[in-house]
Amino acid sequence: MPVHVGPPIATTLILFDNMGDIQYNNPRMYSRIIKLTVILVMLPMIFGVGLGYGLVNYLEIPDVKQLESYRPKSATRLYADDGTLFAELFVEKRIPIPLTEMPKHLRLAFVAIEEVDLANKVRDAAPSG
Repeated sequence: MPVHVGPPIATTLILFDNMGDIQYNNPRMYSRIIKLTVILVMLPMIFGVGLGYGLVNYLEIPDVKQLESYRPKSATRLYADDGTLFAELFVEKRIPIPLTEMPKHLRLAFVAIEEVDLANKVRDAAPSG
């Protein structure tokens, strides 16, 4: 019988008091193992599937194949009779440009932001000690 010295423990999980007392034909032992399997494996798996389903269906995450043929929203341009630009109508005015036309300091700013995010993630994941 295990002896506990100190303040009372609120909750403890004891599978077997003594490993020598294990009876392999004991149905109670198998019911405990099945319950632990359900608690430790099945429940997190069910929650993960539910979370994944919710993220895919309720967040508007585009399919990767759609990103290959991405066409940003552009402005509608109205021209006068003589061919001059009269007005532009838009909700989001996005003008795609190639990376070569982007100023170098802007490209470096994007890299710096990503490096800070990566450094924070690495620092948070590193074991402290």
